[in-house]
Amino acid sequence: MPLPTRTVTLTVAASAGILRAFTKASDGSVREACNKIPESTFYQAIKSEKPHAVDLRRKWVHGNLTFHCHPNSALCALSWGTSAESLFYQDIRGHLRERRLDADKWHLTGFEEFGALLGTNIAAVSAEDGSRVCVFFQSARGGVCYRTATAAPGGAKWTWSKDVHTVTNTKACKGTGIGVTAWNNLGEIRVFFQDESRVVHEYHGHLTKNSWEHVGFSKTFSNTIGDITAISWEDKHARQIRLYLQDEHNTIIEWAHDGKRWVRGDFMKAALPNADVIALVRDVGQNGEHVQIPNVFWVGQDQVLYQRIYVPHGDGYRWLEAVPIDTIGDAGGQVGSWEGAYFTDEAPEDEDTDRIVHSVSVRTAQTHITALALDFTDGSATGWHGEAHGAEHKFTLKAGEDIWRVLYHANDKHILGLRFVTSTGRESQWFGLSTEKPGEWSHEGAALEGFCGTAEKELLGLMPLWSDRLSYATLDNINDMLTEGARLKTEVEQLSKKLPALETSSAELARLIQSGYTDSALETMDAFVRLAGWTEYLHDLTHVGRKAHLGKEDERRQRDLDEQLKACQEQTQVLLRCVDTLGGKARQLGVSSTKVHSKAAEIDAEVKTLESRLSRLLERTGKKARKLESYRAGYQEALSLAEKELENLKHRLASLQESHRFEQTARTLEANSSSDEDGEADDKLHRKFSLFALKSRKAVTEDDIRVAQENVEEQRQSLEECRGLLAQTEESVAKFSAVHHDAHATLQAVVGKMRELAPVIDQDRALREAAEKLSTLLEKLRVSSVAMEDNTTATEYAEELLVVLADLLAIEVLKKQLPHAQITVVTKVLRGISNFMY
Repeated sequence: MPLPTRTVTLTVAASAGILRAFTKASDGSVREACNKIPESTFYQAIKSEKPHAVDLRRKWVHGNLTFHCHPNSALCALSWGTSAESLFYQDIRGHLRERRLDADKWHLTGFEEFGALLGTNIAAVSAEDGSRVCVFFQSARGGVCYRTATAAPGGAKWTWSKDVHTVTNTKACKGTGIGVTAWNNLGEIRVFFQDESRVVHEYHGHLTKNSWEHVGFSKTFSNTIGDITAISWEDKHARQIRLYLQDEHNTIIEWAHDGKRWVRGDFMKAALPNADVIALVRDVGQNGEHVQIPNVFWVGQDQVLYQRIYVPHGDGYRWLEAVPIDTIGDAGGQVGSWEGAYFTDEAPEDEDTDRIVHSVSVRTAQTHITALALDFTDGSATGWHGEAHGAEHKFTLKAGEDIWRVLYHANDKHILGLRFVTSTGRESQWFGLSTEKPGEWSHEGAALEGFCGTAEKELLGLMPLWSDRLSYATLDNINDMLTEGARLKTEVEQLSKKLPALETSSAELARLIQSGYTDSALETMDAFVRLAGWTEYLHDLTHVGRKAHLGKEDERRQRDLDEQLKACQEQTQVLLRCVDTLGGKARQLGVSSTKVHSKAAEIDAEVKTLESRLSRLLERTGKKARKLESYRAGYQEALSLAEKELENLKHRLASLQESHRFEQTARTLEANSSSDEDGEADDKLHRKFSLFALKSRKAVTEDDIRVAQENVEEQRQSLEECRGLLAQTEESVAKFSAVHHDAHATLQAVVGKMRELAPVIDQDRALREAAEKLSTLLEKLRVSSVAMEDNTTATEYAEELLVVLADLLAIEVLKKQLPHAQITVVTKVLRGISNFMY
């Protein structure tokens, strides 16, 4: 199937009373526009039932966000709370990333997802306070997936789960729209997408269980549809859900759920093909009163961005007229006009193989192209897009060639000129008007499969459709890939050189953890066990003392009790110092470990980037290598045929030469026989030769011999060419194997070493958590030690120590210092003392 190409990339979100719209140019540059109409103005107009009084086109200004993403990336804006906002996209490597708006400044966060399909649609929802967020995307394998994050209320910093979950095992159609809406702090969530059978489904999710069930909405379309978006809000009657999607006729339609069932809504607008449609619910109000207003944004076939709002009216809602916001100057990959009948060369969904273009036919007038048609190698054809006549031209591809670049010249009404470039570097003429600075369509080496666009009597708008199949690999293309492979190999080798320093830092960190931190942890637990032992002895003395009634013995035992209580107090101070020392070491090692972890994270990020690049290169070169292998078999077959043909031509030439000699001999004999009337033997010889050369065979001329010799030479050259191509193919395949093997082996060695170092590198979080817990524990001990005066009993000590023990065992490094059996005994003794049962 061809890769879907967006004509317009758009997303919109509202926060802090500002409406922000983001668009992306075809080169990947992202632009921001802001609308600052006061919410109070909007709210007053709605309450007075005069919403038309607000000019939605006013107050739009340029925003301050500027950056580049991947040219095929989608955009997804998400807002929560009163002023927080995020923008999700795919970077130039194809990784999902997030930019966050804080204090009117945009910055890049640490969120990164490597497994998304390049060009995937993105959807995101969050809890009202930003404490939880969920981002949906299509994976490279075709499933609709998601990742979640949590944060403290306000969402100042999200902690992303590393797990990638799948909504369902059903594969989605490539590039499916993904509509998501949620409420009750993500307690209720709905996901909509189109599967490979062209059915749009609704799934109900339970994020706490990561489980999904198919519910409600299910509609089959005749073809792959465009974007899908969903919104929901609560009115006085029920929870309202709206689904907006661009159907197979490029019309944006609405489906509505009123709390009981799904029905077709009133919204219906023609839109630019394969353009984003955005819907959101704005909460506007004043003085504590508020109202929820659905908004829909789309780009019409006139390439104008429109906004339409759904406002309260009587007991329900009504749509206002659509308002044109601005012209979209750069609408992705489409050129010309889109105000006409839509067409597409997209192959049917049930076709398993890509169609291969055999030829392109173009009709031209003096100023522009009037019609276009494609023929395919399977014998099928598109027919003419545009009925107008004109000078007709045809560009036919050779066996094994693909069109992988298209140069164009266009204005906003017509396609003025086209030029096609094949995978072998061959170029067509300029059909129509040429230009010194043409636009260019290409898609990472993919082969052209057809076009989509608009046409009436003439061709009006056009955009390419690219096949999943990579274009035929010429030696130049192969060498380019070998260069990229060599570059990757060098980068991997440079990355591996960073490992020794990381290994040294990790080894030093491990030594410090073992010699200082672990030993201090053991000392801390020993101090605690001694204090527990002193407490047990204090309890024993107290117990004995209560049974003694002999005068002087009372004084002696009281003295023993006082000394033991003092010993407990001193041991408490020892434990305090141990915890304080251990906490300090945890903080110091935490800083060191964070530095090591930061270096490791940098290397790990480079590893993932290189793995992704190498994987994509392996995929591309693998396909080309397999194709080269098929050509190699073809070359071998051609070589065998050429050798046979050469032998046939040699025999033919020898036969012609022999026949020529026979004719010459026969003529000589004939001439001689006329002067020798008595030569009976010569006459017999003459009759023999005449049977071969004069009577039964056509006379062989000098031209026949020359043509046969030329044929032999031509076939010999063809044979050498086949041999040369076969040798080049084998050399290229061998180079592929060597470069990939070396780069992959080196990278895997780096990955293996990183796994070995991970147990040490990943201790930074544990050390920071331990430092925080030890700091809290230290304060508790200080308070306890102040409270432990001369009249403190063993029971009170035991009660305090049980709390301290629980805190100690919550720190992993301390828990490891005591055998489980010893922990059980100490706990049992302290609990018995505190409960007067010991």
